[in-house]
Amino acid sequence: MDITQERIDDLNAVLRISITSEDYKDVYESALRETRKKVNTPGFRPGKMPLGLVKKMYGAKILVEELEKLINESIGDYIRKEKLSVLGRPLPREADERGSWEKPDNFEFAYDLGLAPDIQLDLHEDATCYPYRKIRVDEDLIEKQIDSLTDRFGEWIEAEESDETDILYGDLVELDVAEEIKEGGIMCTSEIFLKLVENEETKEHLMGRKAGEIVVVKPKDFISNGADFAGLFHVSEEEVEAANAAEAFNFRIAEIRRMEKHAVDQELFDKAFGEEEGITNEADFRARVAKDIEQSFVGRSDHLFFLDVSKKLMETLDLPLPDAFLKRYLKTTSKDELTDEQIEEEYKKVAKGLHWQLIRNCIASNHNIEVEETEVINFKKELLSNQYLQYGLLVPEDEELTQMALNILKGNQDEYERTFNSVLDQKIMHLLKSTLKIENEEMSFDDFFKLTTEQLHRATPEEASV
Repeated sequence: MDITQERIDDLNAVLRISITSEDYKDVYESALRETRKKVNTPGFRPGKMPLGLVKKMYGAKILVEELEKLINESIGDYIRKEKLSVLGRPLPREADERGSWEKPDNFEFAYDLGLAPDIQLDLHEDATCYPYRKIRVDEDLIEKQIDSLTDRFGEWIEAEESDETDILYGDLVELDVAEEIKEGGIMCTSEIFLKLVENEETKEHLMGRKAGEIVVVKPKDFISNGADFAGLFHVSEEEVEAANAAEAFNFRIAEIRRMEKHAVDQELFDKAFGEEEGITNEADFRARVAKDIEQSFVGRSDHLFFLDVSKKLMETLDLPLPDAFLKRYLKTTSKDELTDEQIEEEYKKVAKGLHWQLIRNCIASNHNIEVEETEVINFKKELLSNQYLQYGLLVPEDEELTQMALNILKGNQDEYERTFNSVLDQKIMHLLKSTLKIENEEMSFDDFFKLTTEQLHRATPEEASV
């Protein structure tokens, strides 16, 4: 087999491949023999069909498959050997194909390549001073967080009369239009968290009540979230619509529970941060709370910074791309048939994503940044662990968590690539923060939250790619 490269320009090339019968003879004949073992043809015992007949019936199809394997492997080896930086996958030039599938002998094929542009980037030469936006932790934020901690570590007590933060436990019984108990209607023991009641009139209707009282409530005045509604009325999510159509319910209050806040004392310091932290007074406690608040927003601050840097680098490095090749690649690989107009629109997003990928890969290459498989697995484990903690669930043992991460990553190539890129971005983030000029910019919580909400809805550069 002979492969030659024909350079069209800096961004496009053609690979021309010449194949003789000697190149594929052995694998082709082996594939024919394997096919004979598997086919069932009337008049022949399994595996006894004449090889000539197998060749006549299946030869062309088998030859196409074997040549595709041979060509793909050879092109891959050639690209690695020549250290070509290609975009997408090689696309066949069918007009340049030579050879007969019916009477196979020598073949010639040609493939278009899209090449990545050469990038010259030195982060140390970037004189831009990038803003690093941080939340200003004021006394109001600290008080709100301490209030949350006193709730979290407080104690549920029985209350005599219901208030807006209480939970009412009792029995729900569906009523008909005459406000009589409906035959075959919903009857269940449930609880109503007054904070979650969306209708203010209904909430007020349930406040000031005592255990033993019976109140009439209407489903549609409670909550709109399907999952919460289903949990309240003990129905499946599919039955929510029917339950919401019910006329009304009797709710007999059996118990009223109220969260009694924990005192701000040594016990709270230890429960919130652990005895090993050595927090022994309220001043140190407030300082630690402030630190945690600031730390909790680092992810958003980092992402804003990352967006600013990536935008500036993409504007500075206006990289040329093999546009015609990439548009053809999009059209060829799309699951749906796209019009030329749709290709143009899709390509705008793809080009932006590819632009950033090239810059990111250049940074990683220049600074010897690599991502190991163990890092990808550990990153996914951390995400899974945080999900458990978010819902107040017990985090599985490390061995089980590792297996869960492996099951997700190994069974989904897209998920693996997303996680890999997240780890890579994290490493590049650390590099950017330690290399570029940065000026901290403190913002109020409201301004910071508004900005991050607006900016974080922007598509990150790597979301679109080839």
